[in-house]
Amino acid sequence: MRVGMTTLLLSAVAAIVIEPEYADVHGGATLTLTLARAYPSSSLQRPHCVFGAVWVPAVLVSHHAGSSLRCTVPASPDLASHAVSVMAGERSEAGDLLLSEQGETEATLVYYKAAELPTLSAVSPSAGRASEPTEVRLFGSNFAPLGGGTARCAFGAVGLSVATFVSPTELKCESPVVEGDTHSVAVEVSNDGYGFSPQQAVLYSFGNPETEPQLRKVVPDLGPLVGAQLELHGYGFYPALQARGRGGALVCDFGGGLPSTNATFVTSTLLRCKAPASKQPQTVTLTVRAQGPVAGMAPLRSTARAFTYYADAPPTVTSASPAYGDLAQPPPYVQLEGRGFAPLGDRLTCAFGDDREVRTAASFVSAVALRCAAPEHLPLGAVAVAASLDGAAFSAPAAAASYISYDSRLPPVVASALPSWAGISGGGGAPVVVSASNVAPTADLACVFDEVGRTTATLLDVGSVACAAPPTRLPHTTQLRLTLDGELLSPSSTAFTFHDAASKPTLSAVVPSYADAASDAPLTLYGKNFAPGDASACVFTAAEGVRVASVATFVSSGNVRCTAPQLSRPLLGTLALTLERYDPSRAADPADPLSPPTPFSLAAAADAAAGVDAAASAAAAADAGADADAALNEANAVAFTWFDPTAPPIATAVSPAYGSVLRRLTVTVRGGNFVPLSAGALRCRFGEMPSTAAVFLRGDSLVCTTLQARAQAQAQAQA
Repeated sequence: MRVGMTTLLLSAVAAIVIEPEYADVHGGATLTLTLARAYPSSSLQRPHCVFGAVWVPAVLVSHHAGSSLRCTVPASPDLASHAVSVMAGERSEAGDLLLSEQGETEATLVYYKAAELPTLSAVSPSAGRASEPTEVRLFGSNFAPLGGGTARCAFGAVGLSVATFVSPTELKCESPVVEGDTHSVAVEVSNDGYGFSPQQAVLYSFGNPETEPQLRKVVPDLGPLVGAQLELHGYGFYPALQARGRGGALVCDFGGGLPSTNATFVTSTLLRCKAPASKQPQTVTLTVRAQGPVAGMAPLRSTARAFTYYADAPPTVTSASPAYGDLAQPPPYVQLEGRGFAPLGDRLTCAFGDDREVRTAASFVSAVALRCAAPEHLPLGAVAVAASLDGAAFSAPAAAASYISYDSRLPPVVASALPSWAGISGGGGAPVVVSASNVAPTADLACVFDEVGRTTATLLDVGSVACAAPPTRLPHTTQLRLTLDGELLSPSSTAFTFHDAASKPTLSAVVPSYADAASDAPLTLYGKNFAPGDASACVFTAAEGVRVASVATFVSSGNVRCTAPQLSRPLLGTLALTLERYDPSRAADPADPLSPPTPFSLAAAADAAAGVDAAASAAAAADAGADADAALNEANAVAFTWFDPTAPPIATAVSPAYGSVLRRLTVTVRGGNFVPLSAGALRCRFGEMPSTAAVFLRGDSLVCTTLQARAQAQAQAQA
C-alpha cells in the first residue's frame, strides 16, 4: 500500500497490472488491465473498467498469458491531478459485480496535467554536505510515473539525479556530490527529463566544513533604539538546525553589551535576524555563528559588519516618485526619497496634504527611501507629502516633496495660453505655456490646436504645461486644447492666433456701421490677419481731415473690438474707419491714441466739427494727407456713420431735380444726419405722395425712387 494513494489490496493470487500507470486529466487514453487469471469470452458479457466510482465499458481480450480489459480513461473530476484506484467489473441485469470479489486486485492510475510542467514547493532536508550524497524528498504537484526512469531532479547547474516516483505530490532523489564553498542552488524536477518545473524559491544548500562564512552587508545598517529586523547578505551560510533535532541554532551576536538573537537561514547568501533594543545610540559589530554542533560542520563565526543605532527623529523628505497619480487607477505606491528612514513596521506613516489628514501605511526600503501606499481619495492638483517614523512627528514640508493627483476619467480644464499667438513664418516650434488644471506628466500629454495639429507637452507645475506651436500656412485664430491620453480632449479651450507678420491686416466690415455721436457705442471690426501682439486703434477720419481714435481690443485673427468715441459736439456724417498701429508710450492719454504729442486729438476733432479754427484743422489734415473720400478707397478702410438721434435728417438737394410723371425716377438726395438703418426703415417722401424706401449711400446722401404722379407738380423731398 502506497502512502497518498487510494489502494485496497484484496485477497488475490496475482496482482492486476495496469498499462500505462498514468493518464492526462482530460482522459481519452487507451488503458489495458491485465487480469490475474484468464476469463473465457462467454464469462464476461459486459466487462467494465471501474475508475473510482466511474464505470467505463471495456473489451475483454484473451491471449495465451491470460485475459485483459481494454478501456478508455475518463476525464479526471474537476480536471485535477490525483491518483485513483482502477478495478475490473461486470454489469448485468442482476446488478454490478466487481471482479475483486473473484480475487482480482486493484491498480492505481495517476492523473496528471500533460500540458503543464510539474511544480516544486519544498525539499526536505534543505541542506546537506557537499562531499556526500543525501536522500532528498521533493514535494509539489503534477508528478507522474511516466516509466523508464525518466523523472529527474536538477540541483542548479551541477547535474541531474534520477528521481523516484512516490506519489503525485512527492518524489525522491539523491543530491549530487559537488566541490567548492558552501552555497545554495535552485532545485527543479521533471517527469520526462526534458521539461523542468519553473524556477521558484526552492533551494538546497551544499555545505563545506572548510568554508568560512562571510558577512558582506547588513540591510538596513542602521536602526532606532528599539531595534529592527535585519537582512544579512554574504556567502557560506549554512542552516544550523538539522533533521531529527541534530545541531543547534544560528545566532546573531551584537557587541556593545547587547544580547544575541536567533538568525533565520534563507540561503547560503542570506540570513535574517532582529537587532535587540539599545539604551543609547551606538555603533556595534555584528557577526553570525552556529550555536552547537551542526551535522559535521564546524561552528565557525562569520566576519563582522557594523550596525548603528540612532535616536528617533522625524525623517527628511526631498522628493516623491511617481510625482503624479491617476485617481481612477492609483499607482501601487509612492516612493519617498530623503534621509532618516527606519524599518519601524506599522509605525511608519505617510501623510498627504497640508493638513496631513489623508494618511496611508508606509514600508521601509532603505535609510534613504520609503514606500507609501497611494491614497484613494485626494483633491485634484498638488499636495504635500510627509513621512513619520511613529505616526505623530512628521517631516517638515519641502517644495520637492509633492504629489500631483489627476483623474483620467475627466478631461483637463484649459484656462489660458501665454503667448496666445505665434507667427506662421517661423512660428512652428514657438514655445507656449498653457495654464490648466487636472494635468499630469503622462506619456500622451499634448497640446491640440484645432484644425492645425498636436504637439507633445511637458508638465511645468501643477497648473501649467509647455508645448510648441505647430506650423501653419494661413493666419487665423483656432482653439487650443489639452489631452492626457491622446484621445479625450478638454472641452474647455483658449483662443490661439497664427499671425502673418509679412502681410498687413485687412479690414472688411464694422458692426454696427453707425452710432450716436453722443455715445460710446461698442463696435466689432471684421477682417483678416489682425495682430494680437500689437497695440492698435480704431481711427475715424472725417472729410475735413480731422481724425479721432479709440483703443482697439484684439479678439481673434478676424475680429477686434473698439468703441465709437463720444464727442462733446457731434461730428456728423460718414467717416473712413481704419485699424492702425500706435505707440502707447507716445500718447498723453492711454485711452486716446491720438492725444498729444501726436498731431491729432479728440479735442481738435470736436473743435473742427463745431467750425472752430476750421482753416487750421484743414491745414493739419492737408499736412497729414487725410481725406475721408480717399481713405474710403483704401483696402483697409470701411465706412462708419455718426448721427444725431435728437435731430431729424435734413435734405438739402436732389439730383435730378425733375422727372416724368409717367414713370418712376431714381433720385439722389443730399443733406445730412442720414443713418444706414435696416431695410425699409430709411425712407424718402416727395410732397404729399406716399413714402418710398431709401438706399443709404453715406451720411450726406441717399438714393430714392419716386412714384408715378397723377399730374405735373412740384414736390419737396424729405428723408
